Amino acid sequence: MKKNDFRDARPHGVSSGRFRSLLCAGVALSALTTVTLAYAAGTGLPTQDTNAIAHSFGGVTVDDDPSIAYYNPAGMVMIQGNAFEGDLNLYDIKSKFSGQDQITPGVAPGGNVTNGMPSNFLEETVIPGTFAVNSLPGGIKAGLTVTTPNGGRIKYPTNFVGDYEGSEALLTEIQVSVPIAVPITDRFSIGAAPIVDWFQNYVSLTQNETSLNSATPNGNGALGRFRGSNYSPGFDVGALYQFSPDTRVGINYHSKIVHDVKGTETIDIGQLRSLGNAVDSLGSLLGLGTAIALPPAASPAFDKWIFPQSVSFGLFQRISQQFDVMASAEWTDWQQAGNLDITDPSSAPFTGGGIFTPFKYRDAWTVGAGADYFPIPRIKLMGGVGYDETPVLTQYRNDLLPDNNRVMVSGGFAVQLLSNMKLEAAYAHYFIAGAAIDQTRQSLGPTGLTPTQAGTLTGQYTLSADVFSTGFILKF
Repeated sequence: MKKNDFRDARPHGVSSGRFRSLLCAGVALSALTTVTLAYAAGTGLPTQDTNAIAHSFGGVTVDDDPSIAYYNPAGMVMIQGNAFEGDLNLYDIKSKFSGQDQITPGVAPGGNVTNGMPSNFLEETVIPGTFAVNSLPGGIKAGLTVTTPNGGRIKYPTNFVGDYEGSEALLTEIQVSVPIAVPITDRFSIGAAPIVDWFQNYVSLTQNETSLNSATPNGNGALGRFRGSNYSPGFDVGALYQFSPDTRVGINYHSKIVHDVKGTETIDIGQLRSLGNAVDSLGSLLGLGTAIALPPAASPAFDKWIFPQSVSFGLFQRISQQFDVMASAEWTDWQQAGNLDITDPSSAPFTGGGIFTPFKYRDAWTVGAGADYFPIPRIKLMGGVGYDETPVLTQYRNDLLPDNNRVMVSGGFAVQLLSNMKLEAAYAHYFIAGAAIDQTRQSLGPTGLTPTQAGTLTGQYTLSADVFSTGFILKF
């Protein structure tokens, strides 16, 4: 009998040692994902696999499914033999905004920037995931993980009233790690993993700079776009202790990862650039020098992103042959994230400075509790509830990070199709609190922060999300 088979498929009357080893089953993981929303705890995802989604994050650091290698590498000691898992997750996000942008106090928004009620600007995302583990002599386990803990896309329509505050963000973080687990005793194990983290950032917004580009919503826009990427290292360490075959606890620490991103900023000012280049060429020909100062069409730019450290805890308890419960909590040090400052020395004289976004995050918690029920052999029913706290403070919320606290409710099932193959499916709904915004974008220049001509965006976001997930586990 394979160790990851379901409860009622397990033979009765086994010895306590055999019973313990049957409970210590699992796999190691690797997951390739491209997640939703933008950059923050509420816009990143605490769950990376079908089982975690079904349990609303509950028990992720102590679970004996493949994802344990990502949540707590020490838990890989529960895995016997080799295993592979593949998941496919769909995040369907409902989004709506209602509000206005006040260019000048007491004056209504001008130009053609009139859409104060856009919807569906947070894009639906499909996330594939794979997970694998290899058993080595002496009970040592080696795994491979590929995950995307943060990322996604937010894109407003071209006539969005807050176009000067921010129109698009596309962010992707992909982590690759090789976790190792070592059993210290038959109850206690430790694990660690070096991490290579790749991050790509794309941000787009329109500068309100007199009459520049007729293609922008009100004809005053210089449409700026930044795209950059970077590799950076990190690490993960964890521990697992099994008090008995029915009870285990786990803890995991994930390090801070700092990205000094190098990229390119492009500035689109439409036909004005062609006109300016023609005038400059004529001026040079006549010996008059440069007549019109324009920002470069493309130039090197830089920003800095910090994915903060986190600590997570978990508990698993078997109640009976047919019923298990589990819980997890994760604290994330979001205050480490700092501010977003995209700098481009070549265009700074034109734009008034770098693109500056004050995050001013607070530390945040994600908690979840789940349960498993085994009604008949080879069938497992799963459920969970959770709470994911946003690090975003209301006074610093911006239109590219319209995040707020959410409650997770989830369920799912698993079927043991073969002795070495299990199929899982899960659904979760995220109830996201309404998010008010009062944003005035600033530029960071040589003399400090100065307001731009973006105005002040005020309004309310209405958000929710449905998550559909399916996966399989193959042992060999």
